[in-house]
Amino acid sequence: LNFMDINAFIVGSTRRKLNQMKMRNIPFVKPPLPEQHRIAEILSTIDDAIQKSDEIIKGTEKLKRGMMQELLTRGIGHKKFKFNEELGFEVPEGWDFQKFTVLFDYDKGKNPSEKFDSLDAGRLPYASTDFLRTGVPSEFVRKDDDVVPITNGEILLLWDGSNAGEFFFSKEDATLSTTMVRLSPKKQINPKFMFYRFKTIEEKYLQMVTNGTGIPHVSSTVLKNFRLP
Repeated sequence: LNFMDINAFIVGSTRRKLNQMKMRNIPFVKPPLPEQHRIAEILSTIDDAIQKSDEIIKGTEKLKRGMMQELLTRGIGHKKFKFNEELGFEVPEGWDFQKFTVLFDYDKGKNPSEKFDSLDAGRLPYASTDFLRTGVPSEFVRKDDDVVPITNGEILLLWDGSNAGEFFFSKEDATLSTTMVRLSPKKQINPKFMFYRFKTIEEKYLQMVTNGTGIPHVSSTVLKNFRLP
């Protein structure tokens, strides 16, 4: 039934329904019983494989989260640690922690003069949260418009909205939406490392202390006072 078009058997214009008489007239394909067993066995095997794959993916994600927490707070191969009072936990000796404002500038996206629903020469994807999550653009803007361009490998932060405080990592050239900010390093750093750091350590807290009663937004005071390795 999942693969049949049963619209021809549905009656009613306002409240469409499938009544018992119509249902009795729906033709069913009935292979010989041994073939039914074989088909069911094949599909069950596929379902089992999907379930096992899902379990492996969940286990891998859990392992990754644990490794990220360990690597981003204790590093690799360190033997000596010191307690950092500001952070509230031990950090490797030799790690230098600086304020966010020492390491980054940030600028907010601008509202384009016009948006388009198709890609064309001279246009770039409009980097909304949906685009950043799925990689599928639905809106485009002109490159020469008064917008904030982003390139592959930049750290982005959702500034406004219900998920304010969420970090993203750009994977292609686009233009920044009005609800996002782009973090621009002032010093030589590894952007992917800092992105993982933000996602693992700072993101949850930043989302807990958003400002605003109507539309939540990131607290610039909290952000600027983060201390980062």
